Amino acid sequence: MIFDRLAGLDIGKTANHIIQTNIGRANAPTRYPFLWNAGRQNKTQWPGFAPNGTPATAVIRNVGEVLGVFGRFYPTQTIPGFASYKDNSVDMGGLLKLETLIDSLTPPPFRWPVDKALAQKGAEIYKWTVAQGAGCEGCHGILLVDPMLPASLWNTPVVNVGTDAAEWQVLGRSVDTGVLAGSRMPLFTSPLTNPALASSTLGNAVLGIMSEHIGEIAIYDLDHSTLGTGSNSVLTKTIDVGTEIAASLTQPKTAPGSYESRVMQGIWAAAPYLHNGSVPTLADLLKPAKDRPTSFKIGPNYDPTGDVGLAKDQTKFDFTLQTGCVAPTDPKAKALYGNSNCGHEYGVNLTPDQKRALLEYLKTL
Repeated sequence: MIFDRLAGLDIGKTANHIIQTNIGRANAPTRYPFLWNAGRQNKTQWPGFAPNGTPATAVIRNVGEVLGVFGRFYPTQTIPGFASYKDNSVDMGGLLKLETLIDSLTPPPFRWPVDKALAQKGAEIYKWTVAQGAGCEGCHGILLVDPMLPASLWNTPVVNVGTDAAEWQVLGRSVDTGVLAGSRMPLFTSPLTNPALASSTLGNAVLGIMSEHIGEIAIYDLDHSTLGTGSNSVLTKTIDVGTEIAASLTQPKTAPGSYESRVMQGIWAAAPYLHNGSVPTLADLLKPAKDRPTSFKIGPNYDPTGDVGLAKDQTKFDFTLQTGCVAPTDPKAKALYGNSNCGHEYGVNLTPDQKRALLEYLKTL
């Protein structure tokens, strides 16, 4: 939706700004991520294509989201190679303030009783390796990017665990870059080609908007950076920010079908599971994909004691999600595109008692 909105509705050369050929079907559903600890993780977006964790990269994340939810953005290019990004509705001061508030969020505590003895057993299973039958901590634990820094970012590995590839495939889509074709940021980026990847076009737009506020961002960075660069010069910081933003546009691509493995603090409150929300409970996630529910109702009713996740009985909304795991060659695969619950088969061979212990521990994170 973000790529469709930007490439299809904003950057056309006609009076209505529309490039019809850039608009595709929105068929790669994703689960909105939880916000707590968002600022501590070194990647953002499920495919992990954007860096995260510093004030500058946080602004990249937030400006991109503004474009995705239909903020105003109509760039122009009167001088070849140099686009103007002034016509936009991004409230940079508001975004920076919101980022400060997000940094104060912590995972919500589990609201119901927890069996502490059982959770302790689950804590040991959580630390097991894949060879031992679990493998949770290896990808989802709090892994510091730089253990030498007390405020180091949390590493969120981007790996392919066999889950639905629809969202990842969007990154490989090329679009007509319209009025942005050939535009660049001197010293920071090369001219944007035409066509170009949708993600590169989004990066150009975000960087252009941020260039209009670079001093404001640099001052915020000086006041709020937890990593520290030793710099007390706004000019130096401005250059640092610009370099950091430009670097984000040339991140290496990950293996096809890869998504980030986020930390699991507060995971009990983030159902349904997997990046596309195709698995209703944590208990279902510990089953082989062939045994997971092929449909479930969406709603706010929660199961805190049994499967830990969406309760089977939902009455607020009249919607049932159809999902399942089929081979790509199966005729049903097309109907399930974007909603497959295949993959991430970890912990499936644990005994029932071990699974209950692990679920009890996950309630405490």
